[in-house]
Amino acid sequence: MLHIFICDDDSKQRERIEAIVRKHILIENLDMDLAFAAGSPDALLDYLDRHPKNRAQNDFGLYFLDVDLSHELNGIQLAAKIREREPIAHIVFITNHAELSYLTFRYKVEAMDYITKDFPEEVVRRVKDCIDTAYARHLSVSISPPAGSSSSFPLPIGDTVRMISVDEIMFFEAHHAVEHRLILHTKNGRFEFRSSLKKIAETLPDFYSCHRSHLLNVKNIRHIDIPQRVAVMSNGEKVLIATRKMKGLLAQVKFSQNT
Repeated sequence: MLHIFICDDDSKQRERIEAIVRKHILIENLDMDLAFAAGSPDALLDYLDRHPKNRAQNDFGLYFLDVDLSHELNGIQLAAKIREREPIAHIVFITNHAELSYLTFRYKVEAMDYITKDFPEEVVRRVKDCIDTAYARHLSVSISPPAGSSSSFPLPIGDTVRMISVDEIMFFEAHHAVEHRLILHTKNGRFEFRSSLKKIAETLPDFYSCHRSHLLNVKNIRHIDIPQRVAVMSNGEKVLIATRKMKGLLAQVKFSQNT
């Protein structure tokens, strides 16, 4: 069975999410339950320690967590502790702090979604979508996560956060005209957002800073033109490589191919 957990220090917000969850489970007749709702990380972690998951019985959890919990642990740190107990848990953040989405990578937490509270109707829709997605995965997934499964990068777009598969990312490029703005190049498109290459590099250690303006996904390099100092990505885009960065990039590409 899939169990749902909620942690939000705002009792009204917590009760609202509880109501959405209970109603959706009832209307859709889903084989899941609202196992526990808490106002603090301590209460939730204590419950999980007293009720450990049984992977042999396909016993997994879907967690809706606020980010700001008025506690020494924020919601993303709490998610990291949940991951220690349940590595393949489904985790969703519901918060007023879209700008903190990058921390999901710093704490190595893969989130199913990152929902902002600004638009109540959107919260309802996306909570339902997360329940349906987690339930579908619960019915079809094997006991162990699939080999080579990838994480997602939380891309802030306006008041929402879009989850982009890391496998789809080619490279990040510093905007040449606007300070603290990046261009994310993916397999099929480009997205602009406010951040810095340094901050992104901290959250994506497998990416390589090949130039002061570029941070690339080594795994998506098709080949490297050493004389031209250019990395050709799997989607055909070309990325300039600084001379002093060439040796390090070649070493990382070789390491990546051997792992």
